[in-house]
Amino acid sequence: MICTATSYGKIPTGWNTSIEVNGVKAVADDPDIAGIGVTIGFMLSAYVTLLLVIIHYLFNYQDTQNPIDRAWIRILTPKAWNSPQGRSSKKWTQALESAVLMYSDTQVLTGIAILLGAYSQLRRGISVYHWQVTVQLAWFSSMTHLTTLTSLRAYFRERPMMARWRVSFMGVTLLLLAIALVPTGYVNFSNSFENDVVVDTKLTPAVCLYLNRHLLGSFNMAPIALSLSILLTSYVTRVVKLFTPLSDRAHKRLRIKPGNIVKDCFDRTEIGRAESSGVVEKIAWISLQYFLMLSYVLFKAIYEIGESMLWEIIWLVTALVWGTLRLISLRLQADTDYNASGE
Repeated sequence: MICTATSYGKIPTGWNTSIEVNGVKAVADDPDIAGIGVTIGFMLSAYVTLLLVIIHYLFNYQDTQNPIDRAWIRILTPKAWNSPQGRSSKKWTQALESAVLMYSDTQVLTGIAILLGAYSQLRRGISVYHWQVTVQLAWFSSMTHLTTLTSLRAYFRERPMMARWRVSFMGVTLLLLAIALVPTGYVNFSNSFENDVVVDTKLTPAVCLYLNRHLLGSFNMAPIALSLSILLTSYVTRVVKLFTPLSDRAHKRLRIKPGNIVKDCFDRTEIGRAESSGVVEKIAWISLQYFLMLSYVLFKAIYEIGESMLWEIIWLVTALVWGTLRLISLRLQADTDYNASGE
């Protein structure tokens, strides 16, 4: 298969260019992937999952151990809800867990399905634009599913086999997503490239992201490296939180050991301050003690925030908003380039 570039018109940003495979252009419109109904369906499912995760968070006060979560739930909910007879009844918890679990499984399965569907269309003319949309929809599914794993942490710890299956499926999704994501670094956010050329993503086959990539210009490393780092970090941290042995080990190394080290250092400064004779020397030891205490309190606060479900929700909201804006940007830019081509 050979990819060849064809310039067919001058537009304000440069020469509008399509890239063909063996003389065949990509399929410009594929409603099964980038149709407004499919896109809204994916986005609506992700946001409904977010809403369920938030409700489960607010109705799960009695089982919450993190001090950050307990403090915020008290602020955000009526005081009556905090009683054992209130919102934390078994029926409420089980109903919410079942709903979150259903949407969680839907997210990972649809993510795998849409990625496999896109891969199967690589040699059949799927365009770069539709490939980008597929990556963004899979991103929606992946980030949403990872957050639900943390939301249902207590549920899965009682059912380790179910947790292993979901972690395995999530690993497959992330692998497929990473392979699909990397070559999109040749298509930057404005679709403009070197040598005054603009590639029409709706008319360029996605397979050319893997073949003859020099036609697409230079590789934009920064956003790809950032996206891969976010995916890998999110996956590893959720796996650690999901399984008790890994979570206990991480807690010991990241919380207990640093605390013991700071305590030992503080004891040494106490001895040094007691043995010092000069005023300046005492002030130096006291300043060091305050620095150690401040550092430990700051570290503990960051650790507790990172462990909290509130952080997971903020993380998911950020990922969904970013993904929504990215999808809107892709649609607007692709429509602009396609209309400018006169096709």
